[in-house]
Amino acid sequence: MKMTKSFTVSLLLFFLVLAGCKAALKSTSEFTSFSFLAATNSALSSDVAATISGTNITASVPYGTSRSSLVASFTHNGKSVTHGGVAQVSGVTANDFSFLPFYTVTAEDDSSTFYSVAVEESAPTISTIGSPSGGQDIVVIGYDVSGNKESTVTISPYTKGFKIKFTPVAVGAFICNLSDSLIQAGNQKTIEVAGSISDLPSSLYNGYVESGSSSTCTTFKVETVWVVLSDAAGFDPSKPYTVDLDDVDDASGTNQVINVVP
Repeated sequence: MKMTKSFTVSLLLFFLVLAGCKAALKSTSEFTSFSFLAATNSALSSDVAATISGTNITASVPYGTSRSSLVASFTHNGKSVTHGGVAQVSGVTANDFSFLPFYTVTAEDDSSTFYSVAVEESAPTISTIGSPSGGQDIVVIGYDVSGNKESTVTISPYTKGFKIKFTPVAVGAFICNLSDSLIQAGNQKTIEVAGSISDLPSSLYNGYVESGSSSTCTTFKVETVWVVLSDAAGFDPSKPYTVDLDDVDDASGTNQVINVVP
């Protein structure tokens, strides 16, 4: 009889201790900090601190920064952190932040909190075009499909970018900035020119119309000048680059590819 009572008491104590252990498990599952450190991200020149607002995390990286493989550094009060079912290690695990990834912080009691992480590029800094770099202006002639001259195009290198001047003949010349590009050291960027400088700063554009037609995709009938800024376009204006004018054809119908030496 004594053994039975002793066994009952022991069993009761066991369940009480077990219940106490379960009650002690924490239910916290929150990020307490989130950032991208230059020490673990070669694409960054300085640390970027993110903002945590509820379950939304936002951060802004410099314009032109590749977000396809960034390493996040974070602290949390949970048991573990995962993204897409993969365990995350602060300062180690790289992820693609060019889209909106979701992180999960799991608590000790296995409850969890989901976080969205939005990493955006900041708008480019508006800078002046600088002064003429000393490099030679390059002039090419554009022809229509019938071999008739339709424009004269002048590219002038500057210390902080370059200018493109389109001088159409009387009938005009069709030019669209979405089909033109800049190439340097194997990297190609579309020349995306805003209608005026008042449209900047914006991550959508890397230049603006200085004079002439404010439309950047039309048949030009007036002399028009585009300004392309090196800071916004992400190229070194002190080194050679190539401007590919897809809508400015030579006499054989091939688009003009112009090598610029600043």
